Amino acid sequence: MNKTAQIGLGCDISQKTIDIQTIDKQGNEQFYLKIKNNKIGFEQLVKKLPESPQNYHICMEATGNYYEHFADFMVDCGYQVTVVNPLKVKKFAESEFQKTKTDKQDARLIAQYCQEKLLNKGKVGTYRKPTEQQYQVKRLLSYIHELKQQKVALKNRYSSSK
Repeated sequence: MNKTAQIGLGCDISQKTIDIQTIDKQGNEQFYLKIKNNKIGFEQLVKKLPESPQNYHICMEATGNYYEHFADFMVDCGYQVTVVNPLKVKKFAESEFQKTKTDKQDARLIAQYCQEKLLNKGKVGTYRKPTEQQYQVKRLLSYIHELKQQKVALKNRYSSSK
């Protein structure tokens, strides 16, 4: 566990973009940045961060597979990353009475969650980059799930046409 991380970096990830907000230990926002969800955007973020990787803890929600390349890239660059269950962030938002939803506000909320629930309490879980075989298994399981859903939909359509 990295005990020196002082800055929570919240990332709201979508298919094409990533909204990023940093919050320091005192709860002050440092900067907001919107990057593309690709290697060029990831490199832009690394250049923008003024301090060493050990000072940041990156937190993001597990959103489909959109977060995977970003999380892997940041781990490879030496940053500590936590991928959080979106339900935990949602419950945190409810406890903070936050209802407005924009990507920028979501990034700020994730950064707050990172700072208050993880860094301040020392409960930082670290994301480990999966192997290529693990990614293949995950994709296959996802495909099997999709096929099962299609099978049920086809059965329902067939039985309703009788």
